Formats: sequence, structure tokens, C-alpha cells
Amino acid sequence: MAVLEAAIGIPILLCIGVSMMCGIGIGLTTMSMADTARDAARALARGDVVSGVLAAATRQSPGSTIDVTDDGANVTVRVRRTVTIPLLRVVTIDLDERATALREAW
Repeated sequence: MAVLEAAIGIPILLCIGVSMMCGIGIGLTTMSMADTARDAARALARGDVVSGVLAAATRQSPGSTIDVTDDGANVTVRVRRTVTIPLLRVVTIDLDERATALREAW
């Protein structure tokens, strides 16, 4: 009886543990992308050079697509990335974070 419970319980616990680790990894990636978008939007709102800000944002969040929208009063930075789950290569999750900063007057 104990062997049967172990044979069923251990794989279930492993699946739950791996799922939790994947969720934590996705959460950390999302937080990093949000930080990248916020930092880039603030730098562009201060008047920093776009190419330098995009280079820094790409280093801060490698593998992400970074888009900048400037409407004159606001600067919006959007960071997008597709993440695959390590054990389930078929499953992908699209992450999208954006930040808007009010352009500073000189």
C-alpha cells in the first residue's frame, strides 16, 4: 500500500513543484520587463538619446522586443517577449509590459 501511494504521490509532487518553479520564473521575467519599460520611459522623458536608451533596455531585458511611442507629451515604452515552458516546449506565453512617462519640460 505504501509503495503504491509513493508511486502515485511522488510524480504528482514533482509536477506541482515544477509548475511552481515555472510560475515563479515567469513572474520574475514579467517584473524584469516592467522595470525595463519603466526605466526606459523615464530616461526618454528626461530627454536621453533614444539609441542609448534602447541599447540599455536591450541589455537589461535580453530577448525582448522594445517599442517606443512618443506623442509629444508622453513617452510610452512597450516590452514584449514570448516565453516557453521548459518541460512543455509546445506551450508558449506572450508577456507584454508597458510604461508611460510624462515628458519633462526644460
